Amino acid sequence: MGYTLNNNIIMINTPTKVTTINNDIIDNYQWKEGNICMQDMRKDKYYEIYFSENCNTLLLRPKKPYMCYNFEMLFGFGFNCSNYSDKAIIELKN
Repeated sequence: MGYTLNNNIIMINTPTKVTTINNDIIDNYQWKEGNICMQDMRKDKYYEIYFSENCNTLLLRPKKPYMCYNFEMLFGFGFNCSNYSDKAIIELKN
């Protein structure tokens, strides 16, 4: 299982299938505030995000940038979030 969702906290297990979604659809979904949790060096790290549930998939948008490898890799922002966009959307599938 790639992720679990409980009380607006999304626990992401690695490796997880991530797909970048066209951000033209950003207004087509209802977004909720939440957090993603990923392990880094065996410690849980939390990142504030927006998410939308869609059938068997979960769409995520960043709420703010984090200069952290896990966050940058998940969203594809590159080193120091050099390609950061608050309109970026990724899809997680279980």
